[in-house]
Amino acid sequence: MQGTRVSEKLHADISTSNSKFQTSISSTLCKFQEDLAVERKIMNELARQTTQVKTQSVKLKHAQKEIDYIKSERTSIKSCVSDVNYLLSNLIEAHDPVLTITIPRHLADKLRPKIALLNRIKGVPEVIVLPEQGGDQTNQTGRNQRLIKARK
Repeated sequence: MQGTRVSEKLHADISTSNSKFQTSISSTLCKFQEDLAVERKIMNELARQTTQVKTQSVKLKHAQKEIDYIKSERTSIKSCVSDVNYLLSNLIEAHDPVLTITIPRHLADKLRPKIALLNRIKGVPEVIVLPEQGGDQTNQTGRNQRLIKARK
């Protein structure tokens, strides 16, 4: 009987140890599952942010290409503006004997706003001064007033 008691006691001890071990394993497994759930959330958030960064990167590259294109267009436009400005200035200041003084003045009055706009686009605040005929005071005053208006 003593052998049976010892055997039962050993069996009970083993059973208790086994239960504690299973509880410990279950507890550890639950902890691992919780950690895995947290890790999945972190990975999902990281994947979402990575996708967002990649999307922003593509948008940035596209915007940079547009900026480069616009800069090249601006350079081309500035060159054209310079050419047009030069040609218009030459037209206004022409000293052709066929042209009378009223034609350059008329052209100057019509073209001055356009030239000012071209100069602003080009980034050069130039003022075009037409040569005046004669030296009387009224012409000088009118010229000064036109210069002041052109600068504004």
